[in-house]
Amino acid sequence: MQIGYLKAFSDNYIWFIQHERDLIVVDPGSSTVVLDYIITNKLNLLAILLTHDHADHMGGVADIVSYAPNVPVYGMGSIATNELFGNESIPLCPWLQVKTIATPGHTYTGICYIVESLGLTHIFTGDTLFASGCGRVFTDDFVAMYKSLTQLSSLQQDTLVYPGHEYTIKNLQFAQFIEPDNKDIAKRVKLEQDKLDRLGNSLPVSMGVELLTNPFLRTNDRNIIDSVSKITGQEVKSGLDCFIKLRELRNNF
Repeated sequence: MQIGYLKAFSDNYIWFIQHERDLIVVDPGSSTVVLDYIITNKLNLLAILLTHDHADHMGGVADIVSYAPNVPVYGMGSIATNELFGNESIPLCPWLQVKTIATPGHTYTGICYIVESLGLTHIFTGDTLFASGCGRVFTDDFVAMYKSLTQLSSLQQDTLVYPGHEYTIKNLQFAQFIEPDNKDIAKRVKLEQDKLDRLGNSLPVSMGVELLTNPFLRTNDRNIIDSVSKITGQEVKSGLDCFIKLRELRNNF
């Protein structure tokens, strides 16, 4: 089994899981690159996994399903032919079982997918968790988003995270704005920029690295709380209150 990606639009990742000629696609916002890859490599599309219902993540589904009419589309709500609710274990095929975590907040239909391979855990997080960041809370349900991120942060530290966008450097710049003296963030900026220059991508990233350098996963950390209090000129409480104020700062960064 291998995990790869196709680029779409300016910064989207369309992740895929492949085993020999079998293929599973995550968040096909564009049908063109996906169908080109399938046809060129003579692949068998087994399933489409959707992390949420924004067009840049599901815009290619209709055309792909026209090409492969029987392919199941998994996700939350009416966006899917196979509706999910979170906390499921789905045997997609003989070589892959997928576990789900409901992660509302960015949208009401947020869901993440976990797969195990060769002793490693991989999670596709869409726009819920980014490298050193998180998605905007379009639902205005900050409690749901905070709970979703808390769930993800409890995963094993060697879990590999596959977000839906290449936002790493911008997010790290914000992290440095919040914690200018954090040496782990400074080190990561150099490493990720080097990866981008050499490989054209910075992903995936381990959860362990995120727990050191993603301010949205560290809202109980005294350094983060004090920094956000100083920047906003407000008394900031640990946890949810810190998360809300951090997200508001990031929206305007």
